[in-house]
Amino acid sequence: MPDLSKLLDLIETLPDYRRLLDGLKQGAGSTVVVLDAARPYLLAALYEELRLPMLVVTAQPENARKLHEQLLSWCPSAEVKLFPEPDALPYERLASDTAT
Repeated sequence: MPDLSKLLDLIETLPDYRRLLDGLKQGAGSTVVVLDAARPYLLAALYEELRLPMLVVTAQPENARKLHEQLLSWCPSAEVKLFPEPDALPYERLASDTAT
């Protein structure tokens, strides 16, 4: 897997990123629209700057797997986990997977 973390410093020159980062540090809620292709880059940059645990939720399991693979390239030093998709529907009474 390639190590793309060296490119994370480039985002710090963008004023919008600095504004977002300052808002997050102050605890202000923010809504940001990001292109799908830029999402792993932004998440990795935020993680490298803030060093806080993050939970990212996607609509589709395939999107989660792709994002997981991309984040492994952007943040090789971070512990990136992928929660498996549940086999049961929310209203079914089945024992959950121990890995989850």
